[in-house]
Amino acid sequence: MKTLGQKCGIGIITLLFVAICIYGIFYMLTPLPKKLSAFNNITLNQAPHFGLWMLNPSGQESNWLSQKYQGKEMREPINIILIDEVSSSPEEAKKRLSDNCSLAGYDRRMGHSAGYKSLIGNVIYNQIPEESNHAFSNTFYISPNNHGRIFGPHYYEGKYYFTGALSRETIDLFATVKHAYSSFITARDDFAMGLNEYSDYKIMGKIDLKNLFSSENALTTGDHDGNAIILVIKK
Repeated sequence: MKTLGQKCGIGIITLLFVAICIYGIFYMLTPLPKKLSAFNNITLNQAPHFGLWMLNPSGQESNWLSQKYQGKEMREPINIILIDEVSSSPEEAKKRLSDNCSLAGYDRRMGHSAGYKSLIGNVIYNQIPEESNHAFSNTFYISPNNHGRIFGPHYYEGKYYFTGALSRETIDLFATVKHAYSSFITARDDFAMGLNEYSDYKIMGKIDLKNLFSSENALTTGDHDGNAIILVIKK
């Protein structure tokens, strides 16, 4: 007959085994991220001002669910700029954005915090997708995924501009908040490559927004390199 301690030990081992199996299934559901090759640094002439950060629902710089990276509190950078030279109205631009994100494998999916904002020009825009607890994501929230929110459209000099904040998260089954920060660069590059390969948005290059903190700063931007990738739909 097994003792109570032995039974507890077997139970814990069983739970760990089940958790590892579940995580393995989630991991297999995760699409492999696309790696972006070198791309040119460009200058956008006659472009609006781009806010450097994603803002939380209170209008403060977002801090990735208060999680820390290498012991420091994070800030979530804008790392995507989308330019629509085709649409004739904000509604058309938003629909074209959503349709092209889906073509790239980034659907509107539930399971993500929402209500974020960002600045373009002198206007603060609410996030797209607008639905509660939704973001654009390349797979289900129960597995490691790339996800992000898009802001805009801002009309300027005959074009519609969007900005985006993309990040990759892993799953921590034993944490209070199951989602854990993984990377900004991986998600940014995968999103840009998906749009470039499968949608009407094409990569123009990158722009240095300089929205990263040095190692001496009390805050961190994780693995972000300060660059936003620019994609455009041309007439």
